[in-house]
Parts: sequence; C-alpha cells; structure tokens
Amino acid sequence: MKELLVFTEKLSAVCGAYTISTEKYNNESLWIGSGDKRLFSSKNGRWYIGNTATMVQDSGWIRSLEHAGKNPWECSSWETFEKVGRPWQVDPGIQVTASTHDDKIRDVSVTASEEVSMIMKRAQPQALKNEPTRPVIKASTKPLPKAADSTSADAEIARMRAELAAQKRANDALSAQLSLLTDSSSETETLLIKLRQQLLQMEQQHTADNSEIDHLRSELHTKEAIIADYQHEIQDLTHKLAHHSDKPHNSDLNGKLRSWAASVLSDL
Repeated sequence: MKELLVFTEKLSAVCGAYTISTEKYNNESLWIGSGDKRLFSSKNGRWYIGNTATMVQDSGWIRSLEHAGKNPWECSSWETFEKVGRPWQVDPGIQVTASTHDDKIRDVSVTASEEVSMIMKRAQPQALKNEPTRPVIKASTKPLPKAADSTSADAEIARMRAELAAQKRANDALSAQLSLLTDSSSETETLLIKLRQQLLQMEQQHTADNSEIDHLRSELHTKEAIIADYQHEIQDLTHKLAHHSDKPHNSDLNGKLRSWAASVLSDL
C-alpha cells in the first residue's frame, strides 16, 4: 500500500495523507506526511505518528499498541499524548486506513466509458444485424439515429471529465492551504512540548526564580492560543474540503453518462 490516511478529532495537526518511503526505519516501513510529519515504528515495536524531531526521540503524538509486525492500517487500538506528566490515553476515534481514492476515480471513469460503448452497440437496429445480403438495397429515408454519431459520445465524456478535473483542482488548492496550516500547527506543537518540559524541569529542580517561571508560563499560554487558532482554521478548511469533495462528483459521472445513453436510446 503506497498511501495511508490518518484522521483524529483530538489532534488535527497529524491528519492527512502519508506516502510510503523507499527507506526503512527500525527495519519497518517509513511513511512521510506533509512537512516533516512521519509515521514510523519505534524500537519498542509501536507505530508512532510524529515528526522528524520526535522520531529521533522514539516518540510522537499518537501511537499504536505493540504491532507485532502488523501494518498501521491493521492496528485497531491507538493512543494519544495529551500533556507532559499524563499517561497516554486510548482514543477510539483515531483512524488509520489504506487509501484507495485514486483507484476509485480511475474505476469510475473506465466503467462509465465502457458502459456507454456497450449501450451504443446494443442501440443498433436489430434488423440491420440480421438482414441477409441482397443484390439491391433500397435506400431508407429515415435519418440516422443519434447513437450512430460516436463523436457526440466522445464530446459528452470529455465535457464531464473536464468538470471532474476542475473540481479536483479546487480540492487541490484547499488541500494545499490545509497542509500549510497543519505544518505550522505541528511546528508550534513541537515547540510547546519543549517549553512544557523545560517548565517542568525548572519547577522540579528549582533552577530558576519566580520571574523566569512566570515568563515561561506566559509564553506557554501564548503558544497554546496560537495552536487553538490554527486548529480552528484547520477545522474550517476541513469542513470546506468535505463540502467540495469530488467523490460525489465522481460517482455522479457514471449516473450522468447512463442518463445520457438512455436519452439516446429513446430517440431510436
């Protein structure tokens, strides 16, 4: 499987597509997301979703239970990291699935074209198929049926595919904007984790005075507010992308072609 899709409502920064790399990590497959996001296997035999920085630490924001050689999409139980000092939380809302989107688009287009071709063959008058050879054939005054014009079928299919391509370009633009936001949110989240760890060390070791700790806490609150804004914008873009999804348009391509072929048959 060349691509995985990751979705979770609790941590939208990790959502998106991950493409398999030619490289291996800990003798297992490595999956690369947008920016520096990575899906990898740790030394302790868990799948982790993080970035290049957390990968070096053998950690991340989401992890599976010990996979025992299973692929990521075959793991049924995943956990989320929420705060420093808190245990990992089991999250049934995490979905890691194998992507079949491109195959579905290709199958719909091929199926629709083949079906129109079969309908047009069946549309030929049965009398012409069975009529024996004669020395003289009287010309018919009846105009040729519309189904005999293959150019019309090609033009209709080309028009519908052009609509599909335009819809895909709009989706790609939204996806690019969403990817940029998720990358920014991911980088801020990584910085936030480091600040929390630094604050925890200061409080435990008493290595700083109260003014330094207060300053660090203020910086933490600022980063948390930035991440909240990122997540709000990501949710809005995800909602827009869902409404502009080309999946209904893809399945509608087959229906439009069937309706068009049926109208041709009615004119015979």
